[in-house]
Amino acid sequence: MILDTLGRLRQLLDERNWTEYRLAKASGLSDSTIKNIFKRNTHPTIETLEAVCRGFGIICSARGSPRRTPPFPPSRSQA
Repeated sequence: MILDTLGRLRQLLDERNWTEYRLAKASGLSDSTIKNIFKRNTHPTIETLEAVCRGFGIICSARGSPRRTPPFPPSRSQA
């Protein structure tokens, strides 16, 4: 599972032409946290994965098929 997760994260980085540093900034995580995921093959926590998904603008899915988040949340009048 960790290789699938790391592979998918790497794929998302490549698709966006992002660096690990860019992902760290977008997700609100430290650069060292992101580097540890890739360089040390550490298994990220659920909280870390959720932050990474938010950084990528996708929703974490237990089924492995992340969906894109809408660009803007609905206004209160639309909710």
